[in-house]
Amino acid sequence: MELSDEDLLKALCEAHDLTYSYSDDGSVFRRGEEQYKAIKIVAARLQREVAVRIWNDAVDAKILAPHNSMYHWEI
Repeated sequence: MELSDEDLLKALCEAHDLTYSYSDDGSVFRRGEEQYKAIKIVAARLQREVAVRIWNDAVDAKILAPHNSMYHWEI
């Protein structure tokens, strides 16, 4: 069974390391970049509001306020 774009975006966001850009390990950085590219591709197939909600919900589940706002997408 194939995932819907919404479910795929949720799974990608939940698996994504938001702090990859701070890593000194090049492989971690490259993996994070590739994951983020995939997230943006799937997000572009959805309505902007839906994609933003899914991304921001994943961010909020991983990073506490007030630091989570620096990762939020805007509508």
